[in-house]
Amino acid sequence: MVKFKLILILILTTILPPMALAIEGIIMRSGNQQLIYLSDGSSYPVSGNSHSSRTALNRLNNGDYIYGDGRLEYSSGTIVMETVDVVGLNNLLGAWVGSQDTNIFDFVSFKNLQIYTRKQNQNFSSIPQNWHYWVTPGDLGSWSIFISKRDQVLYGSLGFTNNHLRISIYNPGGEYLYNDRVIPISAPRD
Repeated sequence: MVKFKLILILILTTILPPMALAIEGIIMRSGNQQLIYLSDGSSYPVSGNSHSSRTALNRLNNGDYIYGDGRLEYSSGTIVMETVDVVGLNNLLGAWVGSQDTNIFDFVSFKNLQIYTRKQNQNFSSIPQNWHYWVTPGDLGSWSIFISKRDQVLYGSLGFTNNHLRISIYNPGGEYLYNDRVIPISAPRD
């Protein structure tokens, strides 16, 4: 009986595909190859196994963060992403000011956002509103953003063009809270 169980385990582990695991790391390009650097210091070539995961990977740049489901294909030594759920965009980091000059969006890290506001003819508030945010691949070259603070969740989209960023933020009812083109006022953080 023990011999049968061992043979069954051996057969199942060789014929069943590996299960997807949570994968997170930083994307870097080396020539035509895209690599993912994991938190343990290891790096692997990375690819997507679906149209959406390949599209998301192709849009990422050096230093961008990625989180999703994937697996290591031992035969090729490649991590194959099944989903790309959350990204951190390196070129988003830093402070941005809107054309109306009423808000400063300071993307402090891949997860923390500080928003400084001001009313007309006044200085910006020295105490920012602290938010958490997540960016996900969106449609047609945009990125979706989810912003939360305590019991409030907002959503929106981000779109890069040249040195500008279009930020659109909505409340859960779909009403615009903010829609503006912003420009960087500080260099991205390392």
